Amino acid sequence: MAGKPSKKIDFVALQEKLLSQFRGLDPKDPSLWPSLPRYCTYAAVIVAVVAGLWFAWLSDSELELEAEQAKEVKLRTDYQAKLAKAVNLEVLKKQREQVLQYVTQLEKQLPSKAEMDALLSGSQPAVRTVPHRLGGRARLLRRTADLHPCHRQIP
Repeated sequence: MAGKPSKKIDFVALQEKLLSQFRGLDPKDPSLWPSLPRYCTYAAVIVAVVAGLWFAWLSDSELELEAEQAKEVKLRTDYQAKLAKAVNLEVLKKQREQVLQYVTQLEKQLPSKAEMDALLSGSQPAVRTVPHRLGGRARLLRRTADLHPCHRQIP
């Protein structure tokens, strides 16, 4: 097996060659510089401009970020409050249904329009049927009717 002759790189000579390009540069006329210093200068200027623009853009973004973080805290608080309400929603719906049933039951106990007309006109048969439906509230209705000025003349 024949081996290929290995090339040895002389790093000291290469370093000296590269550094020699940076010596004796005229800062007033960069067009005469060798290519390596010129491209390194271009790269440094580009990196500086990009870094400057990046930080200028980020300073505005930092204010927006802080505003959005404050908004996030508020939204989280609102969400937690609404979640607490939503957890109790079924219980509240059942309570509402019970209240509606109770109100319906109470409305059924109220005298009908004909009975109210009879009560207000002072008819005795209507007054006798109302206490049966209203229970103790009939006495209160009679007292109210007795106190009302338009009913004082009723025999």
